[in-house]
Amino acid sequence: MLRLTPAVTAATPFVLTLILLSALAHDSQQSQAAQQPEGPPPNGRSEQWRRDMAKIEGEILIGQPVEEVFDFVADSRNEPSFNPAMTGVELLTPLPLGRGTRFRARMGRAGTQMLVELTEFDRPHRLGSRTTSSMMQTPGALAFAADGDGTVMSWDWQVRPRGWMRMLGPLFGPLGGRMERRIWTSMKRYLENTAARPLTRPAP
Repeated sequence: MLRLTPAVTAATPFVLTLILLSALAHDSQQSQAAQQPEGPPPNGRSEQWRRDMAKIEGEILIGQPVEEVFDFVADSRNEPSFNPAMTGVELLTPLPLGRGTRFRARMGRAGTQMLVELTEFDRPHRLGSRTTSSMMQTPGALAFAADGDGTVMSWDWQVRPRGWMRMLGPLFGPLGGRMERRIWTSMKRYLENTAARPLTRPAP
């Protein structure tokens, strides 16, 4: 049974917390689901593959300058500071951050792992990423726009479940949308209520 926990609150981008929810409810089936292909299936089943996807969109106003918001979000190592479901993030590639940067994130007591790769890096306007786990792949992007002294950040994700997770397809849109907003609202409070700065510093 899929269990929602109070700790669930982003993968990247996430929508990513859906991975944690499913991990809490399943164990050995996960390794089998990891063998599912990432792209459209063969033999004319691409229409069904598209129906399995869930699109998650939204936006939020954050009372911090656009450059600071972009830099904070771009470094996934900052996420545990506002998302208690994420227990650790490791940078896998050298600094500076940019297109192709990869992180390995761990979620929940089980330490469920996912790989986050930055696919677009247009500071401070757009940040694309692809998050992959044994149960789903989530490509998409964040857009940033200055609004006075604040920032409007919007998100657009495509959740592509694998294996048995496809049976939960109808739930991904509404459930994922609420979770995503909860995560970014938590980040908004963190940035607005603390003197938060990203871990990354400009290269000398």
